[in-house]
Amino acid sequence: MVRHQPEEAPTVVPPGGMRVLLVAALSDSGVFEAERKESLAGWVRAALDVAERLSAAGAVEVLLYGAGRRSLDTVVVWSVVTRASLAEWVRDWASSPNQAGGVLRAPQPRNAVEKAFDTRAFDRGGHAPVAVGAVLDEVADEERPTLVLFRLAESSRNRQVVREIARADNKKIFWRFFAYYESVDHSMWDDEGLTRGRLLPNVRMYWGGAVQPRRSVRAFTRWCSS
Repeated sequence: MVRHQPEEAPTVVPPGGMRVLLVAALSDSGVFEAERKESLAGWVRAALDVAERLSAAGAVEVLLYGAGRRSLDTVVVWSVVTRASLAEWVRDWASSPNQAGGVLRAPQPRNAVEKAFDTRAFDRGGHAPVAVGAVLDEVADEERPTLVLFRLAESSRNRQVVREIARADNKKIFWRFFAYYESVDHSMWDDEGLTRGRLLPNVRMYWGGAVQPRRSVRAFTRWCSS
């Protein structure tokens, strides 16, 4: 996993409180439309609302994954965002200057996301298990409860994702997935009771394209106190 550290962000995850991670794939061009709630910028802004309710530091760790610029292998990039570094993070990671470039448009200087990923080879979620593994490695020795807000994209290999979580059996992590109902294997989530934690108590699914701060905090705190 590649680590990126904006100048204004902390160099390590601040101690104290809960730990909040946001995981998302570079799944389509819409993720770079920063004004939308259903975009990288929108998800990070909402995740900051969550983090600020759970920790004095109010920091969010972001794991982005997709096809590497120099390789077809999945690249996972980790960064830390706070309110102070949000504008810089959005410029670096939540926009793609060359995404809408036409044949006559001069190439723009690449930002961080275009240097790290092939932003035209969108990962529609097929490598989500790789991102799950990166999360598990990142928090393996963490004693604090950790909330993972995980956006599932189309064809995210849902069953393999759930099996990886079950195999790891890390009871310090609460996984809150969110996705459009029609874009993933919703029958598995519904039939297995994964939307309400019946099969795995530390896994929930929310149907929708945006992070829901209040619902996320409520679900996480209830799980922590159970």
